[in-house]
Amino acid sequence: PKEKFTYGPDMLFWIECYYQAGATERANQTVKDLADRYTQDLAYYSSLPNRFLTFYEDDVQESMAVLQRLMQMTKQYKQPELSAEIEKVFYDYMSTLQLK
Repeated sequence: PKEKFTYGPDMLFWIECYYQAGATERANQTVKDLADRYTQDLAYYSSLPNRFLTFYEDDVQESMAVLQRLMQMTKQYKQPELSAEIEKVFYDYMSTLQLK
């Protein structure tokens, strides 16, 4: 449970397992929780002055990579609404943080 430990990239494995096991509701909730965590991180990073952003470059890349993988998984497991939500966040932060 997310109350017991911080969700990180390792949760991608469990989300995949949930989808493969047919536990779609649980997978979707975990996707939402993980996406929320990384969206909050990106909101923090984007609030920083540009001169500090370089210190968090690896964290920003991790956040974007996780969101991208969540987007792919939700498409693969036919969750179009959830995928669209994550895709919007992903591209919004690509633009906000001027990532290429």
